[in-house]
Amino acid sequence: MKKLLIGLILAAAVIGTGAFPAETVKLPAPALKGGAPLNEVISSRRSVREFSELPLSLAELSQLCWAAQGITDPQTGHRAAPSAVASYPLKVYVVVKEKGVTGLAGGVYLYQPKDHSLEVVKKGGYYAELIKDTAFFNKWIAKTDVTFVVTGSATFMTGTIKETGWMYVDLEGGMAAENLMLMAVSMGLGCTPVGGFTDAKVSELMGIDQKAKTLLLVPVGKR
Repeated sequence: MKKLLIGLILAAAVIGTGAFPAETVKLPAPALKGGAPLNEVISSRRSVREFSELPLSLAELSQLCWAAQGITDPQTGHRAAPSAVASYPLKVYVVVKEKGVTGLAGGVYLYQPKDHSLEVVKKGGYYAELIKDTAFFNKWIAKTDVTFVVTGSATFMTGTIKETGWMYVDLEGGMAAENLMLMAVSMGLGCTPVGGFTDAKVSELMGIDQKAKTLLLVPVGKR
């Protein structure tokens, strides 16, 4: 009876605060060895805008997330892409087309580096909405299955270096995106960085903090 009362009290507290645990999808562990040699990857990297209709696997999605912002040193928490004073101001969202990733529902997800998982932001057919928020010359994104949305906040960096705080965040966004793209090439996937989009609308679709902004889109698909 005592355990039941404690459980009811805790449940009431959670309901009262709205602090329900977020739904998450645990990703397969990333491969730390293998892949094409770096020289070959850099040499063959090209912007790709033609794709097959084959979906990505959850393992492929996992590898791309890890390349962008995955933790590479569990003891320090350091990530795959460098960060000024290890502040890690980036958040990487993944917009997935319906049936775009095997075993994963269509929707918007937030990559969580700490436990290498995807937090469900919203489920549903949001891919078409994302495409609407891109420039007319980027409508080829409709042919891809997944778009990575690199966002960042300069709250910490502008508090430290007011004049150039956002510059560091922008640079980090580019470095994380380059990691992601080189990994995609190594895996035989196609991708292209996209800067032609409406920042406010994409940020709203992701549900990001008003002090943050969308830095870059990286659509990915099978060739």
